[in-house]
Amino acid sequence: METLPCAASETAAIRAPEQTSGILAGADLPLVSTKQQVAAFLRCSTKHVDNLAARGHLRPTRLGRCVRYRRETVLRALATLEGPA
Repeated sequence: METLPCAASETAAIRAPEQTSGILAGADLPLVSTKQQVAAFLRCSTKHVDNLAARGHLRPTRLGRCVRYRRETVLRALATLEGPA
């Protein structure tokens, strides 16, 4: 079973896939991110991240009392919200 880190300092930044376009190309996002890291990646407010989660676009992962977002979930949500070019 995979253990997910609770502290943001324990996560390692991994480069997003190069074949993607737009905001995803060349952007760094940890495997497991805090709300603040997701907001910085999306260049939006933390309140907007909360709204995306409330509307079901982002599914947070709870680790005890910690709330984290998986990188693949954030990238999938962004691709869905971005729509066709």
